[in-house]
Amino acid sequence: LQDGQEVESNDETINGLIAHISSTTSGSNFNLHQITLEWRAQEDLFVAPGNIPSENQAIMPAFANLTLFMTGFTTPASEDTIITTRGNNELVIEAALADSSSGRLTTIPILSSENDVFSVIGGNSQTDRLVSTNAQTLTFNESSDGFVAASWNNDNFAETHLLRFDVTRQGTTSVVNIINRVTGQREADNARAGDIINIGQLQITIDAVNATDSTVQITLNNGGSFNKIFTKEGLTIFLPVRAGEPLGNIPASLNLTNNVNLGTDTSWNLYMAEQDRNSVIMAGKVFSIRTLVSSNNDIEVDSVNNAGQVLAGGIFGNLENNSNIRTGWIQSPLATEINANTGSQTEAKITYHGGESYGNVFIGPATGSNTPGNFQNIQIVRDLNLNQNVSNNLIVIGGPCVNTVAATLLNVNFTTCGQAFTSATNVGQDQFMIQTFSSPFSSGKVATLVAGWERGDTLAAADYLQNQLPNIQTGVKIIQSSGNTFDNTQATNSNTGNF
Repeated sequence: LQDGQEVESNDETINGLIAHISSTTSGSNFNLHQITLEWRAQEDLFVAPGNIPSENQAIMPAFANLTLFMTGFTTPASEDTIITTRGNNELVIEAALADSSSGRLTTIPILSSENDVFSVIGGNSQTDRLVSTNAQTLTFNESSDGFVAASWNNDNFAETHLLRFDVTRQGTTSVVNIINRVTGQREADNARAGDIINIGQLQITIDAVNATDSTVQITLNNGGSFNKIFTKEGLTIFLPVRAGEPLGNIPASLNLTNNVNLGTDTSWNLYMAEQDRNSVIMAGKVFSIRTLVSSNNDIEVDSVNNAGQVLAGGIFGNLENNSNIRTGWIQSPLATEINANTGSQTEAKITYHGGESYGNVFIGPATGSNTPGNFQNIQIVRDLNLNQNVSNNLIVIGGPCVNTVAATLLNVNFTTCGQAFTSATNVGQDQFMIQTFSSPFSSGKVATLVAGWERGDTLAAADYLQNQLPNIQTGVKIIQSSGNTFDNTQATNSNTGNF
């Protein structure tokens, strides 16, 4: 080995394997501190789940027993949204909304066509007409409109409710009933002008009701919108709006003078936005699916019709030579997957992962096995899905402001944030905590809470847990600041979790 030179073995130079030697001399003494081997691969290398080293693993030259191997790809969730057609001339989205039953998708009419152009926002029937706007105030006409997508979001949470309005009279007073299109339940009965209706985090103010012309004007609270849909996992879908609307950053407008009259557009891009790696709503990659009206008035999804088409950095190609399915991934921390069926009236399926996704890659011996010790037993589960894994020891990431399990451990309400979090934990700004509890979900198991005042503090807590290996016996509570001064308070209970 020579410092900075390629390694030689049996008088043969190993291309791309470079030695770095750290040493010092003192008089006649030579002190060797460290030898580092840098591997510069001469070609693209790939690792994938599987136990055939020559196909699934990257084997280091000259060190055949040292390989990079992968045990799988971890995604926090797997939520499907389907862009498809109903009949020949209606474009619909099938998505999991806040009000959707578990495991079921809700069908949302988006656009209809007539005479080879997009003609209506929503479906063909009056009850399927979608009213959208980029403003927070909207007028709904019961005689011509079908429903609205009333949404609300902040950085960390989002929800959409599909609502229709039944305008009537109570005596001589105009009132409105609000019906949830997904559940069929009434959200409000006989609401009058000035009333405020709360649905989840959404707050609807009834500005005016006019039974004579069957109209109601409503305004949403801050964070509310009528121009987008949020799925349960946080994918944002931008709706078409009428011509003349202020567009902001998303070009979603169609040349429709109102929701009913024929337009001139024969194509439209359906824009969507991921969360970022920290799960901030609409802060990740923006991508689009192109739709068009063909010469026989059929609506088609044609964004990914051609192999090799680029979409938000992802390359689409056939799954196999004789397949109509083309697939691609958004190059982002969430790795959203898009599959397009290129058969008659193409449809697209978006599989959204709801959070940062990653490959489980390890360095180890090339034994033909891809099981790295006890790592095989670690599962990542969102707090709302914990009922599937209650028999395990838990590491709970994030405080009660964002994590329902953390709220249970601390015996506080979910969304306990800021000073209320400090009062419950003694953790202040620029600090984090690590504390192990007896698991409230399974006897004999433990739950270790890793949480900070803010997101960056939680990341620091996770880094501390991983690299400092602190004592996390049951009852131990660690509070530490970002400046590395910390208070380590230990209880006498010595039960230890085996993660």
